[in-house]
Amino acid sequence: MATETSEDAMEVEAHYSVPTSPAPHIDALLVTARSQLHQYLSSHAVHELVPAHSRVLIVDANICTQHAFRALGENDVRAAAVLHNGSLCGMLTLTSALHVACDSQLLSRPLYTFVQQSAVQPFISVSADAAQLHAARLLSQTGSPPLAVMHGSEALHWLFAERLLALLEPRFRDAPFLRYSIGSLQLGRYTDLVTADMRMRVEDAARVMISRGLDSLPVTAGGRVVGVLDGEVVGAAAAAGGIGGEVCAFMQQGAVCAREEALGSVIGKLRDGWRRVFVADEQRVVIGVIGLGHLLRFFLSAA
Repeated sequence: MATETSEDAMEVEAHYSVPTSPAPHIDALLVTARSQLHQYLSSHAVHELVPAHSRVLIVDANICTQHAFRALGENDVRAAAVLHNGSLCGMLTLTSALHVACDSQLLSRPLYTFVQQSAVQPFISVSADAAQLHAARLLSQTGSPPLAVMHGSEALHWLFAERLLALLEPRFRDAPFLRYSIGSLQLGRYTDLVTADMRMRVEDAARVMISRGLDSLPVTAGGRVVGVLDGEVVGAAAAAGGIGGEVCAFMQQGAVCAREEALGSVIGKLRDGWRRVFVADEQRVVIGVIGLGHLLRFFLSAA
């Protein structure tokens, strides 16, 4: 069912008094804050982020693709490591099932078909003994897929960018630069943007996400943003047996901000569970996007 999205619900909220332009000393404030963060992350190991009794689901590439996706749901996990010829060769997520939205016959084929078609994400790992700074840099450089935390050859935990942001945010909570707008801080991407009309076929939207390497798309009606199409939502429906219909049947409210909105407010929206916040102008036309990777790079710059 489509999620009802009122204009009031999508209105930009600002929780900070936003200065009109950066103060001359903002660069000095950022240098100090980043230096403190560098020291903290350098002195703490990745294994400190691993919860007790954490585990990583491993699926064999020879099993049926539908069974592999079913295992994600049955184990209530967002990702699984793919084992092929004795090696961990990739990561299966619900977003991987976007390929199924385009070709439902993939569900009945062995999972290694996904591996051969590069439909699974690369398996990127970090040692449990490594400094958290190393993990943070990996997440910021790789488009923010989760990292497999490894102890020797054993996968202990998936480290998501959201988890790291939750760790970093309290250390910046009272920082003066959080009051400055994302525009004045030059945060986000404002080129090569793509949207999905709410009447677009969901299969076509899935193809766009696959070709662009995206996990979500802003949904528009008459050129104005009205919601977000999340790759995990589409993938979950596809993995359950194939999907069809228009984008509006799968869209969610999503998170939208203005370029004049304070950084602290945008971080709050990402902390609420959205991996991307879309930037809209006064006419609610999408002009940019801010993702978890942008924030990590901002916090870690020069660190």
